[in-house]
Amino acid sequence: MSRLIVIVVMGCVLISAMPGLAQVSKPEPVDLSVLEKDFENARADYFDRLQNYLPAAYNQRFAALTDEQLAEIARTRRLWQYYTVHTSKTNEFQKNFLDPIDAVGEMLLIDPERIEDEQVKQARTEAIHTGQALIDAQRKAGIDIDPTKEMKSPTGRPYPALDQPHTVLDTLELYEHSLVLAHTVAPPAAEPVLMENARRCSLIDVEEARFVMYGNQVRMLIGTVAWVADPLTTACARDHSVDRKDGKASGHNSTVPGKETFGDRLKLWGAKGASEGAGAALGRSISVG
Repeated sequence: MSRLIVIVVMGCVLISAMPGLAQVSKPEPVDLSVLEKDFENARADYFDRLQNYLPAAYNQRFAALTDEQLAEIARTRRLWQYYTVHTSKTNEFQKNFLDPIDAVGEMLLIDPERIEDEQVKQARTEAIHTGQALIDAQRKAGIDIDPTKEMKSPTGRPYPALDQPHTVLDTLELYEHSLVLAHTVAPPAAEPVLMENARRCSLIDVEEARFVMYGNQVRMLIGTVAWVADPLTTACARDHSVDRKDGKASGHNSTVPGKETFGDRLKLWGAKGASEGAGAALGRSISVG
């Protein structure tokens, strides 16, 4: 191809065609559906390899524990089992309950980033690589990845926008962590609940999901039942957070008509639930929205 060169000499415009100077071509548009398929295939391959790897790796990890570590695990589980039945007024909850169970998690749970099996490592690397390529293409195309942008409550209220919606790699981490729990410390019946929770967590904010995922990790480590996130109730709580930020609410109460109490807000959103409280002194069961 030729390229036109425009030269101005003493007020005269000279136009000449210069052969051999190719015009700079625009990059070809990326087909997102191809990248999505590549990521789905890589993710499925990784998850399949991870599931096959975990049971034997967990048994090996458990067999290597010392008597002191086993005693510490048993002591911590007894502490939490008593707490779940009777609750506690013990101060320093982080020190007396969370730190010990986190230490148990370090002993028992397998960190996917530290797996040395070459096939699992390669599959994980490929899933991350294809996922990042998809993320980059979505950002370049200006795609809004908030899955709730068109969602409404049963009463017709639009979901508040997510501050940090999950990327495909964030979602990969949700399922990865859930698979580790399901194929190590959790009973077999917990797997579908854990995987459904991962799906639901992908519909809420990243920070909100971290709380729910951590809650399930604690629950599996202490030997109680798994739970699932409720995107609707979470949206209701997020809406209250917006009101607090705007100065329309303080603590659990609101001055907005129809939103005065937690129960009022649930009704407004068409959601079901009960208020939560850390360390309910009377031993009542509680529900976390």
